[in-house]
Amino acid sequence: SQRFYTRMQRAQRSGMAQTSVSAGGRRVPRMPWLGGAGPIVWRQCTNAVRNGRSLVLMMILLGVAVGVPAMRGAAQHKNTLLLSVGMFAWLTILLSMMVRFDFRSDIEQMDWLKVLPIPPVSLALGQLAVPVLLCTAMQTLLAALAAYFMRFPEIVPFAIAFGLPTNLMLFGVENTMFLLMPTRTAAFSPGDFQIFGRQLLFMLVKGFLVGIAWLIALALGASVSILLSGNTIAGAAAAWIVLMGFAAATVPCVAWAFRRHDVSLDTPA
Repeated sequence: SQRFYTRMQRAQRSGMAQTSVSAGGRRVPRMPWLGGAGPIVWRQCTNAVRNGRSLVLMMILLGVAVGVPAMRGAAQHKNTLLLSVGMFAWLTILLSMMVRFDFRSDIEQMDWLKVLPIPPVSLALGQLAVPVLLCTAMQTLLAALAAYFMRFPEIVPFAIAFGLPTNLMLFGVENTMFLLMPTRTAAFSPGDFQIFGRQLLFMLVKGFLVGIAWLIALALGASVSILLSGNTIAGAAAAWIVLMGFAAATVPCVAWAFRRHDVSLDTPA
């Protein structure tokens, strides 16, 4: 009973269900300093290894349950391809809400993070690295399934190349908004409409900003491709550079929001 109560308390503080209290013998190897980002990445990796088993399993089941039927339908009926792309976009935004190995799970440790001798940009990169890589790995798995059903292996490198900046943007915007409007998301209060409305607002803002970035990247990529007589590789490279520029710009935004966060005033009760 005491162990179960401890897990409930930790989940209510961090907003993420805990699958274990002890380390259980699982260790993450030490990482280089990397300007201060390495220890933060190591800490979040340790958190993911200890407490992320059920989350990763749920991500895989959700992706397979939703993605496989859509991909099979797209392989059989070409007019459903647009629907599959939209479904993948929705899954990507949903994953950015579920994977919380970043500032959202560290609301109780903000005072410790503030006193660390680490530049805010490096700390922001360390906090964003683990969820971005986890979501990119999940997208790569779904892309491999899509390549199998659609007989289109080029989807896999495309998913890796464009999924990474997209995920960085999503988590950058999510963490910036969280640091500006922090709250404790209790894992055991599914009927809280205030939390539901907050998550819906965050989802709309993230979708809007990432959609605008994608539209600009696609427009510039198409322009480059047309100017180079239909060179799709150059167009895709230009679109990727623009998208990565937008993604990199979210990291200073997270660092600014972290510097602005006042533990004495902004920590939710």
